[in-house]
Amino acid sequence: MIGHLIGLCNEIAVLYEARLLPIFVFDGETPLLKAETMRRRSLQAAQRGFRLDSSMKDQMKRALDALGAPWVQAPEEAEAQASYMTKKGCWAALTNDYDALLFGALRVIRRFSKGRAEICLLSEALERLGLDLGRLIDLALLMGTDYNPGGVKGLGPKRSLQLLKTCGTV
Repeated sequence: MIGHLIGLCNEIAVLYEARLLPIFVFDGETPLLKAETMRRRSLQAAQRGFRLDSSMKDQMKRALDALGAPWVQAPEEAEAQASYMTKKGCWAALTNDYDALLFGALRVIRRFSKGRAEICLLSEALERLGLDLGRLIDLALLMGTDYNPGGVKGLGPKRSLQLLKTCGTV
């Protein structure tokens, strides 16, 4: 099977065409707190016929090496590593996962397709919500994250934000 390699080459071409020079970040070990979420996602992906095992990831890394495209192996979550990299000079983390903001990514590119994207700036999000990063994490935990699937029953975004502004922290 080479579909994963074709997809990787297509993604590189689209990113280069948009004048983005990517550093690909591969997930490391799944944190224990996120294991149930990852198990569920793996089952859903398998039902759709999509599977990316360690040998396929190794093939992708070798292809990136052959193409001269840089990559990093994250110790745990790729979003955490990419977020750290934005603090050390990378322009943005390209991911559809809002967790990158919770990890402190300064800038996140989401929904990248055909040269168009949504750009989220952490500073603007915090200012708009009137929160600091710690309270943004509390907000996410109340609403639901990969680490707390489903959040707190009965609390949506508005009520969670109201509670945090009233009470301070979780």
